[in-house]
Amino acid sequence: MPVLPPLINELESLDEIMRSMGIESVVIVRGSGDYLAQKLLKEASDRNTDLKNVVVLASETTVTSEKFEPRRSVKGEKRAFLAGVDPTLLSKNKDHPEIQIIDILKMLSLALELAIY
Repeated sequence: MPVLPPLINELESLDEIMRSMGIESVVIVRGSGDYLAQKLLKEASDRNTDLKNVVVLASETTVTSEKFEPRRSVKGEKRAFLAGVDPTLLSKNKDHPEIQIIDILKMLSLALELAIY
């Protein structure tokens, strides 16, 4: 049984959990490719925050795509922190779903830590 769908369902409630802990500054945005790139800009605009306050955890292909170019930091201007995940590294542990979950949770933990501080 694939482990990612149940984990993704759990992440749906992460916004609510963070708010119950008094952390209002974190917004979880799920999506892929073009949709995610546009949604990030909309969320930043709706919350009146700079892209330098945005942390993205997505596939390496997504964060290196053309749509994410305007969101990448450049010399002299800080923008979103883009963390690209190589999905082949996750699939190498496909026979050990518990390791996949641990790896994903470590990445999420780091991304949330960056987002909060």
